[in-house]
Amino acid sequence: KSGKSGAAFTVWENPVGPLEKVFDGSHLRSVLVRNVWQVTHAKPERFVLFTDAMSAKGVADQSAVFTLGKDMKVVIHNGNAILENTLHEKKPTLAGSILTMPKAARTLIRITRCSTAEALLAGSFNPAQALGLHKKGLIAPGFDADLVLFNNSHNLTVTTTWRQGSKVYSTNTTYE
Repeated sequence: KSGKSGAAFTVWENPVGPLEKVFDGSHLRSVLVRNVWQVTHAKPERFVLFTDAMSAKGVADQSAVFTLGKDMKVVIHNGNAILENTLHEKKPTLAGSILTMPKAARTLIRITRCSTAEALLAGSFNPAQALGLHKKGLIAPGFDADLVLFNNSHNLTVTTTWRQGSKVYSTNTTYE
């Protein structure tokens, strides 16, 4: 695990703007994630979940090699995207992530003990606002009808997705 923390301290150096970090349990130590959550809690819109996911997003550990950029070879090992040429080093180099947004939300909930609603806002409304996408991120009049339905509020498995009001994905499962 990398666990480098320098970027996490930008929240203390810059009291405005979003704090965007990969909260997958590997890029930053849990104690730093908890501290950043507590510091930004007075302005929760600053806390932005994102995935930094590459093309291997969501895959299990496997022997396949993926390409990042033009020529960086990446393998998935112990749930992390690792530069292939550093795989056998004492501290392999992280190369992006394979984090999905539901896993990012579950990890944030587990590490900070925040509510599911707070985690989902950090992964939807907050990033939309940070990017200036003012019609996304909420279910409200005037907002785009881009929606994700999860099977329940504990494991956040995506069952159905709508884009601009049209269903674009469904597992055809029964909703709880």
